[in-house]
Amino acid sequence: MRACFTRHRSVLSFALVALASASAACTIRTEPVGGAAGDPNEQVTEVVVVGTNVTSGIHVTGELGVTTLPKDANKLAVLGKGLKVSMHISSPAPMDVDVLDTECTEPDASAKGISIGVILDDSGSMASSDPKRMRKDATVGFLNTLGADDRVLLTDYGKSGSNLRDLLCVSQGGAACSPPEAKFSSDKEALIKATELIANGGGTPLYESCVQMTPLVDTQKGVRRGMLLLSDGRPNSESKRQACHDAAKAAQIPVFTVGLGPAAEGDARVDPRAVKVLRELSTETGGSYASANDAAQLDGLFQNMGAALAKGSCRTSAKVRGFDKLEPGSKVTGEITIGNKGAKSTFEFVTPER
Repeated sequence: MRACFTRHRSVLSFALVALASASAACTIRTEPVGGAAGDPNEQVTEVVVVGTNVTSGIHVTGELGVTTLPKDANKLAVLGKGLKVSMHISSPAPMDVDVLDTECTEPDASAKGISIGVILDDSGSMASSDPKRMRKDATVGFLNTLGADDRVLLTDYGKSGSNLRDLLCVSQGGAACSPPEAKFSSDKEALIKATELIANGGGTPLYESCVQMTPLVDTQKGVRRGMLLLSDGRPNSESKRQACHDAAKAAQIPVFTVGLGPAAEGDARVDPRAVKVLRELSTETGGSYASANDAAQLDGLFQNMGAALAKGSCRTSAKVRGFDKLEPGSKVTGEITIGNKGAKSTFEFVTPER
């Protein structure tokens, strides 16, 4: 059985095609859900921005996407049909934004739990991008957002050549941990202990890791599935790029990506090509991208993405008028408001290369 999500759409058409790749085949329309019963617009008291979807096409179409997790006063997700969403851009100059569509994805109650493939960057460059190994604490925070029925395959790249390494397997004295097998675990205590193995060394076989992880996640049937990937730079090779994208899209597995160091669009050392790699992968598979301009931000970003994977999220597509006048590399700050009570949050991104 293929795991499904329940989707709720607003009345406007969904124009950002890239965001639709997260599998319309499992779409089920229902009435408002989330916190207390009733109008979801009356329930939303908090908005968490999980990530954004921005590609070079924004210079032509002005289109972007923002992934959020609306919550009620009890911190429960509000994913109801007909959520009222507005956006505006405040800098580098005020711009009008037309919201095109909001699509909320609620975990299907018949699919118990979620299986998540986690890929951590343990390449040598992380010694400068994350010298205090704050990705370890962020991974622990991510694990703590998950429920008892959620399962994780915790891996890293950089320590085992071009293969992923199963951190839990290594921590338990396994003999064949790289490449990993499809051994997803719900033992949170053991997974947290395995994070002690996070270290620096080796290269960045990002696309190879994606190709290796996708079929492992795809073995998980009757559950929801997703991937979380952290990187601080460009892949060593792009020969597996299309294979990575095609495999994740075919399996309907959303990939949520986090950029650090040169792969973080707000970092002083930013490499636009490294950001593009992560933005393309998340956008094409139905996930989202978030930028950690400092390793200390990883904890909050990982927890937000863990909550979105486990509890559901909303993706809003919009069109910015006058965006074609902005130069690549411009820092853009915006605000998204959801519901009747003015719950809002800011989002930021850097305009990509044309």
